[in-house]
Amino acid sequence: MEEIKTEKVAITQEFSQTQSITFEGFAKSQQIITDITNGQCGTLGRPDCPVCHGKGFIFKDDLDTLTRVPVWCDCIKGPRAERWAELSGNPRLKEQTLDRLEEYAPWVASLKKKAFDYVEHIRQGSSGWWYLSGQSGCGKTHTCSGIFLELMKQGKRGEYASWGKTMRKLSQAKFKGDVYESIYNRLVNTPLLYWDDFFKKRAGRTPTDDEFDFSFEIINERYNDPDKITLFSSEIHIQNVVSNFDEATGGRIYERCDNGGFWTHVDADPNKNYRTKI
Repeated sequence: MEEIKTEKVAITQEFSQTQSITFEGFAKSQQIITDITNGQCGTLGRPDCPVCHGKGFIFKDDLDTLTRVPVWCDCIKGPRAERWAELSGNPRLKEQTLDRLEEYAPWVASLKKKAFDYVEHIRQGSSGWWYLSGQSGCGKTHTCSGIFLELMKQGKRGEYASWGKTMRKLSQAKFKGDVYESIYNRLVNTPLLYWDDFFKKRAGRTPTDDEFDFSFEIINERYNDPDKITLFSSEIHIQNVVSNFDEATGGRIYERCDNGGFWTHVDADPNKNYRTKI
């Protein structure tokens, strides 16, 4: 009996050593193939880039899954982000960078700093959300667009959506299954969503029941995925959303904004309307 156990142990050890050698050999051959592939030239990236040789991306070996994973090269992240901005639904986004946000008053400088802090927060691996509210003309869209572009420069694929326009499209497609699903899935599945003019309605009006339902469903889907990032600009204070609009929707937004850490409201003041300031 003891001889059988000893033999089993010996065979197991020999098998493990063989497997280890085989795996090491595979890893080396995989690395050789990856190096050859990464040395090839391409046209998507910067022609003189010494890393990707113009391809715009390189491959890295994932030995846990035994796969080769493409990774965007740093040389293309800036231009790629601008291209995505053009395709995202608002071509002007690429012009509204954080660097171009004019610090004409201390409160703007403070807002700009908080925006850059949020960008760095995401760069460090967080997936918290951002909510900026305030009166018309205080720079909400510019600030959020700047954040949106900075995050795309980090390699995140993004979608821009005007809340009002999105609601009209979803309402019109409500009984057209494929069309509705296409719009809905695009907003739910994008890694980065910027929802502009959230809950924006004409004075004295509130969102319809359908609009509340559409908004909650999309936000709830994104809320349940910890990797999804959502940016909001709105004229409505987040606490007003919670108290007077929809508690479930507002509560989810507030929580994902690191419990208010990246929620900002610009108080009403005629001097804070950049469009009408002299």
